[in-house]
Amino acid sequence: MGDMRFDPAAVTVKTGENIRFVISNTSSVDHDFTLGDAAAQLLHRQEMARMTDIAAEHAHHRHHYNAIYVPAVIALPML
Repeated sequence: MGDMRFDPAAVTVKTGENIRFVISNTSSVDHDFTLGDAAAQLLHRQEMARMTDIAAEHAHHRHHYNAIYVPAVIALPML
């Protein structure tokens, strides 16, 4: 994952296929990695947009069942 992108941008799987995601964040900004359908992704984007006034460390979904917090490799201070 980079600043606002994923590589690969999409993953196609078959029903019943086991998938193992190995997530690394090469950007300078902490991120969430959220799994879900289009509705779940939209809800996540809306929640993150509402949280712009909350400290970044509390804005991420560290305890959501379908999301993980992925810290930046090198966190730069917010100016």
